[in-house]
Amino acid sequence: MTSRTYKGKKFVYSVPMAKNYVGMLDIQLEHKHIHAMRLIDGSYATHFLPYLHYDSVESLTESVIDNVPFFRTSTKTK
Repeated sequence: MTSRTYKGKKFVYSVPMAKNYVGMLDIQLEHKHIHAMRLIDGSYATHFLPYLHYDSVESLTESVIDNVPFFRTSTKTK
């Protein structure tokens, strides 16, 4: 698992090491799951931002934080 913080929000993710892996990814943003996948061309996508593809899990997650209202506000549990 890899951990990173962007705009004060911590996200953790895991990407299978297989170069040809295509499928679901495990991304947690402040304990909330982000549905994402690696596509056959090696790019990453999420249903939160349809029709957009990203070169990395980090750029996908940062875009979700910036553009999806649910994740833009604090999602920390009390």
